[in-house]
Amino acid sequence: MDEVDVALYIEPLSDAIKDLREQFNLFTMSFNTKMDALVDILNRQSKVVNNKIDLILERTIPKSSCVFCAVDGNKDNHPTGRCCRFPDAVSRAVQAANLRLCNKCLQPRHADSSRIQCTYIL
Repeated sequence: MDEVDVALYIEPLSDAIKDLREQFNLFTMSFNTKMDALVDILNRQSKVVNNKIDLILERTIPKSSCVFCAVDGNKDNHPTGRCCRFPDAVSRAVQAANLRLCNKCLQPRHADSSRIQCTYIL
């Protein structure tokens, strides 16, 4: 092959390969950017779904109707006011204090700085 053949055949092929390489690099960069954005979106959606699943699981946990008895200990499903373990108001008040429950609504004690307001109405 002489210099004329190289100039006629090889150089255009070499230039075409360089152009293809540049186009491929641009495509790769664009593709990677789009894939990174897609991964970010999917991660955010996954967190949202996981938070919702956790909330559903938390809300479906069996709860006792008596704040002093566990679910498995409350076989007769008695309310707090009819608890046989703490039959009088004094023993219930002492147990509420031991469990650090609000004296008014029997929910976990509200911090003064919290936004939770006691729902007990006189």
